[in-house]
Amino acid sequence: MLIRDAFLKAMQLEKGPFNLKGRGHEPRVTLDKQVAAILRGVDLPRLYISGYGANFYYPARLIARAAELLLKDKADLVLANYQNSIYITTKKHIRS
Repeated sequence: MLIRDAFLKAMQLEKGPFNLKGRGHEPRVTLDKQVAAILRGVDLPRLYISGYGANFYYPARLIARAAELLLKDKADLVLANYQNSIYITTKKHIRS
């Protein structure tokens, strides 16, 4: 399964309103530039916050579902979370 396909499938599985702003917002993460380039053009729920650093924030549960789908599919590349930023890595670099 490709990373882009995993996100599209995760969008179908994760229903919701996604509460990304205001008090009590759900956990959100940013994307590494490689992941952002792969997902360019995909209509994902996101929040724009102006300022220094990453400007777009995505719901953590959507990213977690896409990462889970990639792991189940036995894909060589997987998504990893480091300090609330999502990046691409191989399975051998993931700690259990």
